[in-house]
Amino acid sequence: MHFLFLLLFAFQLLSDANPCQTQMCSQINYQSADKQLNQSYQQILQILTKPHKEKLRISQRQWIKFRDANCDYQAFQAFGTQLYQTIKDQCLQRVTSNRTLELQALYPQLFPQKSHPNTPARQPPRQTLPLVQEHIVINPQHLIGEWLSLESSGEMEIHFTIENGQRYYRSYINSVPFEVATWQLRRGKLFINSLQRERLYTYKKATLKNDILTLHEETGGIEQYRRMIVKMHRN
Repeated sequence: MHFLFLLLFAFQLLSDANPCQTQMCSQINYQSADKQLNQSYQQILQILTKPHKEKLRISQRQWIKFRDANCDYQAFQAFGTQLYQTIKDQCLQRVTSNRTLELQALYPQLFPQKSHPNTPARQPPRQTLPLVQEHIVINPQHLIGEWLSLESSGEMEIHFTIENGQRYYRSYINSVPFEVATWQLRRGKLFINSLQRERLYTYKKATLKNDILTLHEETGGIEQYRRMIVKMHRN
């Protein structure tokens, strides 16, 4: 109850100082972000093949379910107060804008002026290190390359690159672009962050043996990927 009182008090201060903190303004901002996402999404669909269109639609539907549930959870502390919908709309606006940036970054040929300033460009493949025979904790150079999941039911790929001094992470499901993010390897931990610098995934350790990359989750689980033979890069 004390926490809710503080939330309501902060909400009142913000509303008095800035009209755009009100519920109406938050809702308008979310609707604007959602409209921009839908426009970008429709533009991308126009250039995809039929199988890729279906994969993107599936991906988008699943993302919307996650977005709505996640934002509802973030606002739940204020459930039953006037602040609840405002917090939820602000979350929806933030996450929706980030999704727009991710999709636009995957198709820079469609959005040359709209892309995020840190949007990565596809680069020619870099030379990878020789086969590692022992189970080792990796350094950034070991991580660079394209990796195919050994566990997912579909063909999931993750790519790690360093481009113009920035480290980029891309994921693909059945060759359809899914995520663009950045990565950091610090004190043995691997961090995957969104283009807006929000933490997406944290792995407590990344190890390599015989070109099998193992990512150790903080919950105790693992993800495993095999280094892929370099092939023609997507545009």
